Amino acid sequence: MKIILASQSPARKRLLTSLGLKFEVLPASADESVIIDPKPSVRAKKIAKLKAETVYNEYFKNTSEDFLIIAADSFVYNHGEFIGKPLDNQEAVSILSRLSDNHHYLYSGVYLISQKNGMRRDISFYDRSKVLFRKLNKKEIEDFVKEVDVLKLAGSYHIE
Repeated sequence: MKIILASQSPARKRLLTSLGLKFEVLPASADESVIIDPKPSVRAKKIAKLKAETVYNEYFKNTSEDFLIIAADSFVYNHGEFIGKPLDNQEAVSILSRLSDNHHYLYSGVYLISQKNGMRRDISFYDRSKVLFRKLNKKEIEDFVKEVDVLKLAGSYHIE
């Protein structure tokens, strides 16, 4: 069965590789901004579904081959604010400053589309992790932003 990762996330690639899976990367060209839902768990699943459906429609809609599409999306939810990837390093510093000495939630939505013997099956779920940052000083935040490619990370940080 062909396994497709609908993401360019280095962490997701490492995870699938660590499981010994052979997979192809076909990132979704979906506009995530069209998904607006005030409930974080619903938003996470809807964005993941949008990514999976986009890859399905672009590459697999009219095929009878067996496949599994894995799509996921993560964001930080901080006291009513949805935080994705920062636009630049200055925004990353701002985000990390707001998260410092505070708790927030990391939501990850996952959507799977599998097809075997011509039958399609969809599975959707999400995970929520409560994260507490210790108090970070300005130099620690600025050094982290210089050392890590924060522009690819929801909330400007990563957990592995």
